[in-house]
Amino acid sequence: MVVDVSTDGANLLVESPLTGDAPLWLIVENVGPIAAAVAWQEQGRVGLCFLEEQEWVHQVCKQRFDPAAWLKSN
Repeated sequence: MVVDVSTDGANLLVESPLTGDAPLWLIVENVGPIAAAVAWQEQGRVGLCFLEEQEWVHQVCKQRFDPAAWLKSN
């Protein structure tokens, strides 16, 4: 389960540790597969580092935290 996403990576809850150095792909609806690598692991959590910066995260945050967004939608 994805807990948090930033332009550089993601924080996941996992049932078992990830093993090996195989490339990972995080699948996000309406975005597509995102190439990533494991940055850290601890007790059911995994931090992923995206191999490329994700501009879509900037756009989502900008829309979500725009204090005037409710004016634009009316």
